[in-house]
Amino acid sequence: MNRPIFLMAAQPTFGGGEKHVADLGVRLAARGWSPELISAGEGELESFFRARSIPVHRIDRPRSPQAFPRALLTLIRLCRARRPAVLHGHSEYPNLMVRLAAPVVRTPVVLTWNGLHFMNAGGALRRGLYRFSESRLAALADRHIVVSRDDRDALAQSGLVDPERIRLIPNGVEFAASCPSTAPSQRLITVARFHPQKDYRTLLVALRTLREQGHDVTLDAYGFGPQEREIRGWIEEFRLGESVRLLQADHAELLASYGTYGLFVLSTRWEGLPYSVLEAVATGLPVVATRTGGVDELVIPGETGELVAPEDPGELARMLERVLTDRQRYVDGLVRRYGEFADAYSLESMVTRVEDVYREVMAESA
Repeated sequence: MNRPIFLMAAQPTFGGGEKHVADLGVRLAARGWSPELISAGEGELESFFRARSIPVHRIDRPRSPQAFPRALLTLIRLCRARRPAVLHGHSEYPNLMVRLAAPVVRTPVVLTWNGLHFMNAGGALRRGLYRFSESRLAALADRHIVVSRDDRDALAQSGLVDPERIRLIPNGVEFAASCPSTAPSQRLITVARFHPQKDYRTLLVALRTLREQGHDVTLDAYGFGPQEREIRGWIEEFRLGESVRLLQADHAELLASYGTYGLFVLSTRWEGLPYSVLEAVATGLPVVATRTGGVDELVIPGETGELVAPEDPGELARMLERVLTDRQRYVDGLVRRYGEFADAYSLESMVTRVEDVYREVMAESA
């Protein structure tokens, strides 16, 4: 396995897609492959790979359409110099770049979609443009990896991709030997970018409703992103300054803190299979989340948590109250399901299945 595997990331900071790249890179290196990161800019992801002696190549994400051809030419030159065995893109921008480079450098292409953002993001015009570009580019990828059954079905039914090229490989995390115990607390946690996709306003309205009803609930929101200022404005508007904290922490600190919370909440508008929900389940936390993407694979109503419709703060408040009031029922449900989830969503299983995809496309191109 001398030829490298190029892993191209969308952002220099850690989000769900970047965690996927980081976990995959480390495990591939441990299994004898030669992963190399194609970084979108200076940041945590570069530091993570360099600290583990995994090669990093930076191609700064273009800030204007005029800069895009230069970035693409840089990728092509790098491929010609390093001769990767596979180009593996993660999310929209990398998935575009590796497909445009592939016909020139004649390298197999694998794409991972952590949520089908090109079907969900933005308004109708933006979605239409995404769909148009995908109709022209989809065939340039040898395999499309999706992380949830919902995304697999949506992509297959879209007519954009040959269903034979789609592989369902759920995201994976590390599970304990048995379900960890968590605190019977009124403290809520969410882990989500400060971005319109994550719909913080709905969550804050639901929290205000609970507090007006006399529930002494608090929320710690871990994230970063362009909507932070607006979210702080909503916190002030809803008089939640004493109840909501916007925080940042490194991943290890964040995982260690999960056990101090009563439940995990996510009010997102769309998802693939969110790492935040996976990690909450792996640490024994009941979950209240919107019914979108692969969330319902982990959140089983009445057993491991509750599901709500997107953008419905009233229903979200009711389900949060239900779980907080009868929390032990959901903890017991997680204990019963823990071994099943650990088998289906383990990190090692995810990496093994990605390796299988690499071997498929490498054999086809030989």
